[in-house]
Amino acid sequence: MDKYTAQFKCQPWHPLTDLPKSSAQSSVKADENKTDNSATKNHCNDTDNNHSTLPPITSGAKTLLYNIIFYLYLSVRERIKSLNFSGRSFESAKHELITCGLIIESNVGKKKYLMPKKEAFDYFSLICPYKNMDFIEHSFYLYLIELLFKKNKSYKSVYLEYKLTNSGNTADITAQSTNGSLLGFELTFSASNIIQNCLKYDNAAGFTKITFICRDSDILKAVKSKVLNAGLSLSLLSKFDFVLLSSILKD
Repeated sequence: MDKYTAQFKCQPWHPLTDLPKSSAQSSVKADENKTDNSATKNHCNDTDNNHSTLPPITSGAKTLLYNIIFYLYLSVRERIKSLNFSGRSFESAKHELITCGLIIESNVGKKKYLMPKKEAFDYFSLICPYKNMDFIEHSFYLYLIELLFKKNKSYKSVYLEYKLTNSGNTADITAQSTNGSLLGFELTFSASNIIQNCLKYDNAAGFTKITFICRDSDILKAVKSKVLNAGLSLSLLSKFDFVLLSSILKD
């Protein structure tokens, strides 16, 4: 267990864990009575806080942010249910966190996810587990997939950004199955660099299967068409598979 995974395997004591639901919800309901976003703007601009340069937020937004940090895999619908927030309360807290630059909203298939940025982890003095801070969305989903794969008993080891050759190319995710097979996974948000991603496995010995995890069905169709018509060797083509990201996240 590495230091990144460990911090999400348990629920450490934090003042937020003792927040009674009625208190958090009453605070959010009080915010609902306001007819504009002035409260959010004031919170984001206020410099008198206990988090140095981090923006102070309302208790409702803080409760939501804590939930996002420790339950990264929940969709928006699942998160509303787990918090027992009203739709309006949830949207108010979510808007505050987005406005303050702490989270990003992202779609995968029919589901929406709330992704905490590095500043969100900083808010609770936690280490941000993302591999690449410049590509938050990509890193967020890679981290979720890593957590899911590590729970999968058919994999005995899982690595992010695994170095393939001396050229410096890396696989997004590499997993070794219990039977010893080496599997590569590429999180794919577009078809623009797909051939380069294919070719980097041409000289990477040991891989029995490379799976392109595509964000949506349109990207999957475009990627598959481009790969099959690129004139790649049959030995390389035989290793490729294409799946939807939503099919991975639901496991």
